[in-house]
Amino acid sequence: KFNFIELFAGIGGFRSGLEAIGGRCVWACEKDRAARLTYRANFVQNPYYDIKAADLSTILPFDVLTAGFPCQDFSSLSDQKGVQGKKGALFWEVIRVLKECKPPALFLENVKGLVTMRKGKTMESILNA
Repeated sequence: KFNFIELFAGIGGFRSGLEAIGGRCVWACEKDRAARLTYRANFVQNPYYDIKAADLSTILPFDVLTAGFPCQDFSSLSDQKGVQGKKGALFWEVIRVLKECKPPALFLENVKGLVTMRKGKTMESILNA
């Protein structure tokens, strides 16, 4: 048994998988209104709205941080602004949660092109964060 949180939770994809193997979601965050409504319908829990305003000290202890972080600025179908883009910059909120809460495990959504973006420099900056 383990506790986890979901950042950029969408409709709860990580949650579905982790609960199936004994995980318990202790906190979730999602900004998109339609996704929050679907999440609430699926899990009878209202995700927190704004990760930037989240008081992390109020979150119960957790073992796994999951993040389906906004991939639009990383996608090979975009202009690939990466962490400099408006949505891509939200990745630094994942880093903030990691540094403050120090969970032993992290699952990030796979984003096509992230490893090769800007000749690997974007991935390097993420790994060095």
